[in-house]
Amino acid sequence: MNSIHQRLYKRFCIAMNARSGPNSLSINYPFLCVSRILIGISIVGLAFLTGVGSVHADASDNVVVKEITFDRLKVQLIQQRQFEWQSCPDGYYDDIVLRGEIGPESSYAIEKLLSQVRRCTFVKNGRTLTNRTLVFLESNGGLLSDGFRMGRMFRRHGVVVSVKSGRTCASSCAVAFLGANERHLSGTATLLFHAPYYARGLAIQCATKAGAEDMRRYFIEMLDKPVGQRLFDLAMMYCGSNEAWEMNSVKGFEYGILNQHDK
Repeated sequence: MNSIHQRLYKRFCIAMNARSGPNSLSINYPFLCVSRILIGISIVGLAFLTGVGSVHADASDNVVVKEITFDRLKVQLIQQRQFEWQSCPDGYYDDIVLRGEIGPESSYAIEKLLSQVRRCTFVKNGRTLTNRTLVFLESNGGLLSDGFRMGRMFRRHGVVVSVKSGRTCASSCAVAFLGANERHLSGTATLLFHAPYYARGLAIQCATKAGAEDMRRYFIEMLDKPVGQRLFDLAMMYCGSNEAWEMNSVKGFEYGILNQHDK
């Protein structure tokens, strides 16, 4: 066999023998690998004929099972396979992914899906508990009042929110993010906060601190008073569609906004 085939062959054989140790298989003994491949094929074939392991044969992880679109907002229900320590309906649970602009109907769309998600139970310290639903956010924002509404809806339902690495949750999305009981940023994910502003033709008018009192009260409502006030002061330093205070996972953890520093 040529060098390319040898590399692929060796890689596959090593994967087949991963539990035997890193030095348990040599490319000089191809018959050993072939025998293991044949055994593996036989086991799979037997499982197929007997029905063993076929309960979820037609399902997989990260499958979009439902999608709702309102204006520029897309909300998806994503199927995930349960962990060994969980007990889930049909062996699966659901995450929610939100992408697009947050508008007046956004909270309604997510709340509708929250009533349909499959949730899992698990046992901790002798108590049976139910997992919270995880909502992934990716949005450049929308109206501030809609961010307030979504954040309070998150708080009512006790959801967990997360922004994936490389993604951004800005403006009213970042405001809604604060409403969750548990908040995470992964890798290079960022939140963007800024002062409220109003379009005046080609110009913008930035709100004063007195004019943004509803945002200050919301920040304090969702965070404790010192953290909420500090975040409000930082946000009010930036105004405009291209200006914002950027928060990553390190800053979020240090300021007490995130529950966990996700690397």
